[in-house]
Amino acid sequence: MEFRYGKPLWVVSCFLFTMVSQASPQDLVSSKPMIVRVLRNYGYSMLATSIELTNLELISLANQDQGLTLFAPSDVALASVDLSTPLFLPILQYHICLGHFLYDDLLSIPSGTRVNTLLLGYSLFITSANDSSHHLTIDNVPLGRPNVFVDDFIVIHGINHIFDPRAFGIGMGPIFPFSPLIPQSKPYAPPISPSTPLHESKHA
Repeated sequence: MEFRYGKPLWVVSCFLFTMVSQASPQDLVSSKPMIVRVLRNYGYSMLATSIELTNLELISLANQDQGLTLFAPSDVALASVDLSTPLFLPILQYHICLGHFLYDDLLSIPSGTRVNTLLLGYSLFITSANDSSHHLTIDNVPLGRPNVFVDDFIVIHGINHIFDPRAFGIGMGPIFPFSPLIPQSKPYAPPISPSTPLHESKHA
């Protein structure tokens, strides 16, 4: 058996293979246990439980190598929302956009720009972005806890209100080029009850 630096060559080879395997592309389904664990660790228990009970294979993704960005509503924000499995899926899809956006990346996107979400036909609206004051709102919701978690595949930002697709999900504005999910048909209306007290504001 050949030895190098006191270790068998096959040990070194196995170690390198493991490193390559861990660096392989991820997807939303395989990352689910990690996402649930991270959300629980940072206090987003309701969102973590809802994702844990949701079949993420129902979400069809393309170009996952671009990574994802999840905007995580707080437990207080989700307290009055119906999180049963059929209703939760479109809510989750609207809070995930295709692209790996750190807080500084979001700040660099001009106000009035849209970023497509995983809910086909609906996009998040950059309502305020200012590099000098580092002030950013999306759908008129401030990012309360930017960069809560970051790895090579997903970025998680904490928010204190729910993004409301009824108020901002459809409208005018250029689509940021990172997100290629452009609707080809009439968008699907998410089943969020009109009586649900979401955070709603009108933009100009």
